[in-house]
Amino acid sequence: MATLEEYTLARDTVQNVEGLRRDMRRNAAGYKADRLSSRLSIAQLGQVMAQDASEYVRRLGWQDRVDTGALRLTLANGLAALGIPPTEVRAAVSELKTTATALRDAPKETAADIDAAADAVLATVAQHETVWN
Repeated sequence: MATLEEYTLARDTVQNVEGLRRDMRRNAAGYKADRLSSRLSIAQLGQVMAQDASEYVRRLGWQDRVDTGALRLTLANGLAALGIPPTEVRAAVSELKTTATALRDAPKETAADIDAAADAVLATVAQHETVWN
């Protein structure tokens, strides 16, 4: 059994990870569509991608706070009550951080760069089924 605090921390963690996963994949597909439509210039699109990547990294900042000290045990207890191993959450966070950093650092100066960076996100961020897909 979990306390309300443990459950809430675990629920928020799962929602954050899965929401970010969905946003990263949706935005990557959007970059490709925007490039094809020429709605934005390559320079503008590259800037949007860089801003998004920085925001993804910021959105994962909670993990550093939660994965240390007393909150680590609180989260682990909440995840255990949900039947989710903490290692699964850590692996998902690592996947998203690595991809966000790679997107931030990727060249974004040509159409080929834009497509390659977007394709890399789609290739490395797993698509999970949800009731909203």
